[in-house]
Amino acid sequence: MKPHKIHPISVLRLIWLSIWIFFLLLSIGAIVGIFIEEHDLFFVVLVLICGIIGLVVSFTILCLDFKKGVKFDANGIKVEADVADKKGLLVRRFQHKTEIAYNEIDDILLIASDTDSRGRKVENVFIKMPYIVFKCKDGKQKAINVYYFNKKQKIRIIDEIRQRALEAGNILNIPSGEVMWNDYSVRYR
Repeated sequence: MKPHKIHPISVLRLIWLSIWIFFLLLSIGAIVGIFIEEHDLFFVVLVLICGIIGLVVSFTILCLDFKKGVKFDANGIKVEADVADKKGLLVRRFQHKTEIAYNEIDDILLIASDTDSRGRKVENVFIKMPYIVFKCKDGKQKAINVYYFNKKQKIRIIDEIRQRALEAGNILNIPSGEVMWNDYSVRYR
């Protein structure tokens, strides 16, 4: 199978992206608007500074957000880390950089947790998020946060992992993605 990436598509993510696209367009509109009509210098400088800051911040956030997703390579799965500040005061990191080779997977679970992808407790989180947890043959666990993926994408990710592990010579004794999702829905809903 060819390498590819599944990008998250959910209502929450689309709302998030829409807000930042709105700020991007608002910033562009503010910068363009000050040159259409004549204004005093203070107003022009203030709008120009705010517009440029808004443009840079919203463009950066959109670019960083579009790198989210589960990447399937020939040898394994890769997920980039969420963007967050160092101490997690403003933006918390739920997904850390994760790489899993298909031949090191022993079992796959679908769980709900209020921790990050490394299993660390995240403060002030009031909702349990779904994770695909990989039990590795060396006894370690690695997780992928799938909160921003819709139901079909979660099922597709699990099924593709099963298929690619099989092609790598690793036969996983797990049910299909649909069965795992239905079992998850019964346990955590």
